[in-house]
Amino acid sequence: YFFFGDATAILAAEGSGSGATPEAEQWKVNVIFYTSQCLSSLSLVMCVLVVATLFLFPALRSGHNRLVVNLCIANGLGAFSQLNVFEMVSNQAWAPDLCRGEAIGNQFFFMSSFFWTACLAWHVYRTITSGKGPTRERWTSFVGFHVISWGCPLASVIVLLVYDQFDSTYAPDTPGGAGQLAWCWVRPGVLPGQVIFYATLLAIMFFNTFMTVLTIAH
Repeated sequence: YFFFGDATAILAAEGSGSGATPEAEQWKVNVIFYTSQCLSSLSLVMCVLVVATLFLFPALRSGHNRLVVNLCIANGLGAFSQLNVFEMVSNQAWAPDLCRGEAIGNQFFFMSSFFWTACLAWHVYRTITSGKGPTRERWTSFVGFHVISWGCPLASVIVLLVYDQFDSTYAPDTPGGAGQLAWCWVRPGVLPGQVIFYATLLAIMFFNTFMTVLTIAH
């Protein structure tokens, strides 16, 4: 749903000079926009369900499930950020500020969810290779997981704020959709913001794949 949201703004930019009718462009934008909203809502509901289940059943609060809870919190808040709350107040003067807040939320929570998957992959590997079945990580290990999974995304947000890399292009009057076209993330193009995000994503995908291969091999 993250990429569906970005595609909405991309279609708006391409449609303005494509020669297509406004109705055709509006139809494409609506399909992607509402698909993004539905997927974000589904993700948010499932994350709330997982967290509620672990809260109601203390017996399930093992080490790896605590990691799952944090992953769900990060992913759920990312999904909420992606719901484009600013659309509901499109006529308000402070809608662009909400768009900027969504841009920061997208960067922070989605990056955090990436790091939590890496921590979960490492924990599963340690559990399997220990030969003792499910193990309880030391308190210091979980502190380290929190520092990495919340601290690294926070550091990226601070860097992007310092270098003014967040874009909050709110365009309620853009041809093709009243109030539905905006870019609420880092500035488009090959810029430090997108390099940081996608380089981190690719690195964690490689790490998780590597940990999975090692776990299966063991």
